[in-house]
Amino acid sequence: KGRGTLPKVLLSLQERRSRLVTRLRGQIDKVKRRAKQADAVKFQDKLMFTAGVFNFALTCYLSGAQPAWIPHVYSAKFLCLIALRLYFYRKEKFGYFLLDFCYFANLVWLWYLWRLPDSIMLFRIAFAFANGPLGMAVVAWRNSLVFHSLDKITSLFIHMEPVLVSYVMRHMLPDQGQSGVRWRTGVPGERWLDVCWDMIANGLLVYIAWQFAYYLKVQVLDKEKIKRRNRSTESRKYVTSFIFLRDQKSALGSMIRKAPQRHQHCAFAAIQLGYTVCMLLLAPLLYFSPHAHFAWLLFILGFSIWNGSCFYFEVFSARYQEQLRQLQISKDLADDLGTETAP
Repeated sequence: KGRGTLPKVLLSLQERRSRLVTRLRGQIDKVKRRAKQADAVKFQDKLMFTAGVFNFALTCYLSGAQPAWIPHVYSAKFLCLIALRLYFYRKEKFGYFLLDFCYFANLVWLWYLWRLPDSIMLFRIAFAFANGPLGMAVVAWRNSLVFHSLDKITSLFIHMEPVLVSYVMRHMLPDQGQSGVRWRTGVPGERWLDVCWDMIANGLLVYIAWQFAYYLKVQVLDKEKIKRRNRSTESRKYVTSFIFLRDQKSALGSMIRKAPQRHQHCAFAAIQLGYTVCMLLLAPLLYFSPHAHFAWLLFILGFSIWNGSCFYFEVFSARYQEQLRQLQISKDLADDLGTETAP
């Protein structure tokens, strides 16, 4: 009886060992695939860095040598970058960020450029949006000129590129664009009052229309959808600007949280409205003064460059080395395990 049982025990142990080895080899393969990411990460970052520097140099060149091309290049880059952001943000459940005012303001620019290029009122509104709320958003959101990061470059583009486009079109291009498209960027004998009325009064009407549409979509039509998802056990939750800013440990987040919970969305909207009004007041000065406008553009660019340098030297260098170190450890571990389990 003992002799008959022993082969069965040995067979069972062999089967268990076989299953364990198969499972272990699967884990090794997974670790090896992750280890191979080290070279892929470095190649991707090098590629993005090269493309980012090339884009920056090309933009500078066109601004000085071929300013009439700037609206065309801006429009093409917007379509490409937003298509990529839409793809990645939908995967991460960040899609509601694409309904924010900064994206709407860029759409106003595209509508002016390619649908109503002879509307001086629409140009003034687009100019005010670009140099008011969008320009200051570079400071408020701490946008960085980080060449290898598609996400950071896209965020900076959304907020800063319209400032450049408005400067080029207002102060560098003639009223008749060299490309053959008539872009009205001014009228003879413009008065401050007329410009302020279009930029502030009409601009606020357009802003309030967007705010109403945004509230209707996010807080009425999709309210229950967002709540269901965020209460579920799903790993990825829907994130909106309101949720993101409310949960931040910042002065703005603290202001929102101080309001009663049922009124926090209203507090957020009121803060946005006050910010927009204050920033729109800056636009008429930049509209009439090319020197002030250039100084504003230079300030925004310098701020983004400084943030980028801080990121590279204080955050990225340490994070990057740690990431590569972990990948190398995984690779070494996979090699060791592979040697030990080799038949």
